[in-house]
Amino acid sequence: MKKYQPDRHGLISVRILTTLFSVILSIISNIYVISEFLLFIVIIFIVTISIFVIFVYFPLYFSSLAYETTSTEVIKHSGVIVRSHQAIRFDSIQYTTVVSSPLSQYTGFNFVIFFIYGGQLRLDFLSRQDTIEILKSTRSSGMREV
Repeated sequence: MKKYQPDRHGLISVRILTTLFSVILSIISNIYVISEFLLFIVIIFIVTISIFVIFVYFPLYFSSLAYETTSTEVIKHSGVIVRSHQAIRFDSIQYTTVVSSPLSQYTGFNFVIFFIYGGQLRLDFLSRQDTIEILKSTRSSGMREV
């Protein structure tokens, strides 16, 4: 059994993107909101939500993500408030998709999506080495070639 954790670069990248999004949202609200008082409240609301998401929710989410591969299946553990555990057998995988950003070794944006009968299992924010290892383990486990 091999255990995987999300890449730490993914947390940093998501925090930067959230900060950038909140700054853009504040600038847009500055353009469209006429009242100074209402603008103040909107910006305080945006900043408060952003701070909560960046410093509370994302660290809890990333610390709860974990993936395991055995000789026959892959298991995903996730959830901040409600924990969920998803497991699929390698022989039920129809096909696999890998999504990587151009600078994925720096951003941590590597995703493996297993498509199975009636659904999918997505492994988020993996390092490039973990992505390659997981794909090799699915191939070596006797996954059907179509």
